[in-house]
Parts: sequence; C-alpha cells; structure tokens
Amino acid sequence: MTEQIAGAAADPLHAHFVAALARRTATRTGAERALLEARLAALQAEPRPAAPLPAPRPAAPGPLASLVQVLRPPATPKGPRAGQTGEPELLQFFRSTWARLHAEQRLNHALADAPENPGPLNSEHLVHQALQLMRGCAPDYLRHFMAQVDALAWLEDAQAEATAAGKPAPKAGKAPAKKTARKATRSKRT
Repeated sequence: MTEQIAGAAADPLHAHFVAALARRTATRTGAERALLEARLAALQAEPRPAAPLPAPRPAAPGPLASLVQVLRPPATPKGPRAGQTGEPELLQFFRSTWARLHAEQRLNHALADAPENPGPLNSEHLVHQALQLMRGCAPDYLRHFMAQVDALAWLEDAQAEATAAGKPAPKAGKAPAKKTARKATRSKRT
C-alpha cells in the first residue's frame, strides 16, 4: 500500500494527504471504509506532476550593500596558486600582529577610563566588564569587535562632518512648533 502511495504522488503535499487518508481508511469498517477506499483509489489514480518551484529573483542591492561594497578592501588570494601571487606570509604576520596590538592598545585605553566606584548597573562599568571577559575568553573575537567599533566610530564622524557641512545645526534655545502652538491655545483660553 505504501508503494502505491509513493508512486501516486510526486507532490509532497499530495503524498501526505494520500498517506493520511490511507491511515484513516485502515481504522474504519463497513460502508465508511468502502467510501474512503474509493476516494483513496481516485487520488492514487490521478497523475500529479511535481509543481516546479519559482526561480528566486535576484534582489537589488540596497544602500547598505552598496556601502559595504565600497568599503570592502580588494580580495587578496591566500598564497600563490595557478600563477597568482599572494600576500607574503611575513606581511600577513605583521598585519595580524598590528591588528592585535592596536586592539590591545584601544582596550587598555578604554579600561583606563573606567569609573572608580560605579554602581552595579552602571552601563559603562558593564561594557568594561564585557570587554575584559572577551579579552580572556575570545581574543580573536575581541579584535574583530574592536575593528567594527572603530569602523562605526569613523562612520559616525564622517556623518557628523557631512551634516555640519551641509546644513546648520538647529538652535538650542528654539522650542519645537507643536509646543509653541499648544502654549498659544492655552493662553487664549485663560
């Protein structure tokens, strides 16, 4: 019976339906079973070609993907293969050493600014604790994390410079329009 079910259905949903109907038919008796067997035979007899899945559409790259593409350094092969010249091992060693030293320097600088007597939920203290734990448990992850923080800081500075060059900052003493309008309606009532 399972061979008939497997052969009758190329569509997985249809196959599950036929199998469920076969299980139900096995538990019934009399006229009800005869009716279910007739329905099962009809379902197994009808040809069901597998529905082709629609081809995935390539998504248009968004602004973040464009930025990543611009900021990504050109890929360098790992070692000479098939006529390609790769980065020398000594250069790789110095780059990784410099990245490790830079991350350690930035971490030491951040930990030096830690508050002397913070409370238990002081966010700055919690960040410093997390950085110290990362240093002990996952130094490679810490280096990667510090590189991301440096990149985000650079982006924030670049955005601030672009904003400053493009338009003037809002004045600190001027209240938003909604509050001014609300005050005017209150003064009319009294």
